[in-house]
Amino acid sequence: YTLYTDAPIRPAERLTAGLGVKLPTGATSQRSSSGSLIHAMMQPGTGSWDPLVMVNYMRAYYPLVLQANLLYQLTTEGYNGYEFGDRFTYDLSARYQASKYVNVGVELNGVHSEKDADHEGKYSDPETSMIDNPEYTGLDSVFVSPLVQAKVPDTGGSVELKYQIPVYQDVNGFQQVVDWRVLASVSWAF
Repeated sequence: YTLYTDAPIRPAERLTAGLGVKLPTGATSQRSSSGSLIHAMMQPGTGSWDPLVMVNYMRAYYPLVLQANLLYQLTTEGYNGYEFGDRFTYDLSARYQASKYVNVGVELNGVHSEKDADHEGKYSDPETSMIDNPEYTGLDSVFVSPLVQAKVPDTGGSVELKYQIPVYQDVNGFQQVVDWRVLASVSWAF
């Protein structure tokens, strides 16, 4: 929902907000060859209905566009009693229109995730496996992300390639963290 915009097309300033829900798609009861449940993080789905709240602010100084995006995911308990921690993410972005069809930019991306909870104890086995210990969940991470975006001429489509480098990571207990990652996305506006 557009809360404010100074122009309907190519605005210099815009504030939007959104509400949504993450659906419980994917299985949550996959088992290993020994018959035990595979850890909740490795299941194809979560089994939970999670409300989402988003706010985005855009300020343009064409050809430079600045944006701030905030997203909060309130997690709920899934079908087998596992609940992933609530998650808050933020993205601060600066993009420069280098040519008619190419944007370059840099982002600061942050993630805060609370600890998970295994309410029914079906996925946890903290005595034998660190990955099966909900105490070793939850994190704070900050990434710097240079990017390039190519627009598909005469359409609403674009392709984006982003390289994320962590500049801060703090986790509970022992967890695997990201050394770097490359994200590719295709989007289309109708």
